Amino acid sequence: MKKLILTLCILCSMFLVSVFVYLNKEEYKTYKIIKVIEADTFYIDINENNTPEEDEIFHIKNVIALKPNKNSKTEYYAQKLQIPIEDYLKVGYLARELAKQELTNKEISMPIPKNNQKYTDIYYSGKNLAEILLKNGLAFVYEKSDNPEYFQFQNIKQIKANAKELSVLDFSLVNLKTNIAHNTDSEHFSLIRNGELFLKKQLKYLGFVFCKSCDKDYSDKPTEKIDVSELKSKNKYL
Repeated sequence: MKKLILTLCILCSMFLVSVFVYLNKEEYKTYKIIKVIEADTFYIDINENNTPEEDEIFHIKNVIALKPNKNSKTEYYAQKLQIPIEDYLKVGYLARELAKQELTNKEISMPIPKNNQKYTDIYYSGKNLAEILLKNGLAFVYEKSDNPEYFQFQNIKQIKANAKELSVLDFSLVNLKTNIAHNTDSEHFSLIRNGELFLKKQLKYLGFVFCKSCDKDYSDKPTEKIDVSELKSKNKYL
């Protein structure tokens, strides 16, 4: 009798585990990225109306893409990665621009959102986008990640290599409180707490002005996008 009860308990437990696994199994669906915010953050057309809406913002889970915004958070991350904040911002600019060029209006696969879930795994052309960003030095693993396997893909060496390649381009940091641009080697750079990095030749197009003490020499043909065609990083991306 005891054996029968024990057997029934085991079978019942196995059944409950199977039900739990089934109920928590992620069902994937194909959606379109309609707007790139950052290399790890997108408007994904869940509502299928081709319009970016607030409830359609999703983030790649467990990784953080480098960003061109200078603030206390990015300064903290740059220090953790042991790279200069200027290099962090430059690679962040590259990450964002590459994501815009490669992923805007492209189809991706992700789990159907449940319970207002905003952090998710995203696949593009059958590849895990988080792994791609990590391998190509465009992101790093979130320190509280629940996926320890991602650490094997984190590539600090490539982040530094990307920054070195970008050193041939001329950037400026815009103080977002004043909309005034400063050279990255100016005394103002370290003082700005809320800024965003742009190519210097973009500034005229975007309507920003230089501070009086900074170099005003920039292209007469402003462009909205970074030219990544000669960067080795592009050949490795996606």
